[in-house]
Amino acid sequence: MPKPYRRPTHHRTGRPPQRDRRPEPPHAEDHDAIRDLWELLLPDPPPRGTQQLGFLPCEQGQPLPKVLVIVDDVPADPPAQEVAEMCDGIAHVGAHLDDGGVLLAIVRHGSADVTEADVRWLEPLAAACRERGVALLGLWLRVVGRPPLRLDAPRGVAVA
Repeated sequence: MPKPYRRPTHHRTGRPPQRDRRPEPPHAEDHDAIRDLWELLLPDPPPRGTQQLGFLPCEQGQPLPKVLVIVDDVPADPPAQEVAEMCDGIAHVGAHLDDGGVLLAIVRHGSADVTEADVRWLEPLAAACRERGVALLGLWLRVVGRPPLRLDAPRGVAVA
């Protein structure tokens, strides 16, 4: 005789699992979630004298994807032409998504102060995104040992 169906239960509590209570993945517009995400996704610092880029191609208003692209061994102060080419490549990836956008993080050692080299990424990235019809959803700076800062806030003010 077959056993009657029993609803699955947790092995310790004896109660049904609470699968429907998982939080929804963060959206690109959730500032606090993105700051926490950069700390989790980019835990290994680049070698001293270089920086690392991490970017998330994503769709506006949708949960963030589980794909992170990491570019290692970026010079600490790359020439403007290299910055423009990397920014164009990043925008190109975002352009392949419906209602695409990109989030970019610069990871480096050193001073927690925002430097001219950090800000140098903003204009080429914004221009590449405009040219390809992609939304720039955030440019972040993560100095090793410090919380990430958002660099593309209105009027160039870094937001912690």
